[in-house]
This record gives sequence, C-alpha cells and structure tokens, in this order.
Amino acid sequence: MLFKEAWNLINQLREEIIQEIKIQDKLRNDNQQLQHNHQIDIREREQIEELLNKDLTAAKDQIRTRRNLFLFTSYDFGFFDE
Repeated sequence: MLFKEAWNLINQLREEIIQEIKIQDKLRNDNQQLQHNHQIDIREREQIEELLNKDLTAAKDQIRTRRNLFLFTSYDFGFFDE
C-alpha cells in the first residue's frame, strides 16, 4: 500500500511539473508576442509621425506659395499703390 501511495504522489507531482512547464511556455510565448506587437506599434507610430510631418511640410509650402501668389497678384493689380 505504501508503494502505491508513493507512486500516486510521484505521478501527481509529475503532472503538476508538466502543467507548470506548459504555463511557463505559454507565458514566454505571450511575452514574445507582446514584445513583437510593441515593436510593430512603435514602427506604425513612426510611420504615422513621418506622414504627418510630410503633410505639415506640404501644407506650409502651400501656404507660402499662396501667400507669394497673393502678394504677386496684389502688386500686379495695384492693390498696394498709393
């Protein structure tokens, strides 16, 4: 009877160890996935920032162009003549 109890305890311990290893593997995989997703998020934010900077630069250029065009046409039509 003692041998059977010991054998049952050994099997139970073995199953618990297997479950712990599975949990550790899952946590390790989850952590790797989170790190990967974090890197993707960083790259996406950098791309968005780059696009916004390009849009801002284009908008500034357009404002300068329109301002210059306005000044050119204003002088051309004599709006600034005294």
